[in-house]
Amino acid sequence: EKIHELAGKLGVKGQFVIMPFFHQGCASSMGILPRCSFIGVNMDYFNHASKAEQEFILAHEISHIKKHDSLTRMCTSILISLTARKALLALFPSLEHYKSKILSDVLDWRLAIKLMPISLFFISITSPVSLISEIIHKVTFPVFSRWREKCADLSAASVTSKKVILAGCNFFDKTRKTNIDYRNKPNIPFIESLRRKITISVNGDNRLDMEHPSLQTRVNYLKPLASQGFFADKKAWIFKQYSDLSVKLKTLLFAR
Repeated sequence: EKIHELAGKLGVKGQFVIMPFFHQGCASSMGILPRCSFIGVNMDYFNHASKAEQEFILAHEISHIKKHDSLTRMCTSILISLTARKALLALFPSLEHYKSKILSDVLDWRLAIKLMPISLFFISITSPVSLISEIIHKVTFPVFSRWREKCADLSAASVTSKKVILAGCNFFDKTRKTNIDYRNKPNIPFIESLRRKITISVNGDNRLDMEHPSLQTRVNYLKPLASQGFFADKKAWIFKQYSDLSVKLKTLLFAR
């Protein structure tokens, strides 16, 4: 009932289903179009959250569905890779004729077809264009992704109560503190301790997750909305206007 109530507030039509799903975070929206989307939930995380925290998490994921973020992210990822590749070839035409010695000397075309995954791996490692464009993608795409995550947070805050917004902040704080405890756990093997310190920052953020804002950053921009009201923040209001406009444009595009 709550998920349909939130979908109604966000103006999203469709029958949403929550499915148990293994994910490094708590939840993730999946599906290109709202009518065939669902929310995958890591039940270990979700069941330990309070009702208000669960409401904010669901509102956040429905916001992604409303804005077609799965489709937007996929298209943006492809666009960045293609643009980087085309730009590199335009600036350095000689790279187009570069042939990997590993592929030409070790693999003939018949073997390359049979070992396609391996040959593609060698191409991505040994081709300058592929390697540099991949680096550009890894640097630029997280910037876009973090922006979409912030939009989803603000959209969720626009349709939930102050209590729920504070619960969302509390959830991020708890996650951060849990990560810090996990990072600093005593009496564990040196290699495991080193791995945890490499992957988890001193502030409790997962260093491998570059596509979300830091947990403290999310708390910093959400807490004022709970105390002052959503539209007291001018930046939040601008995000709301942009989000509504982008959804209308996408709706018109899909309608045609």
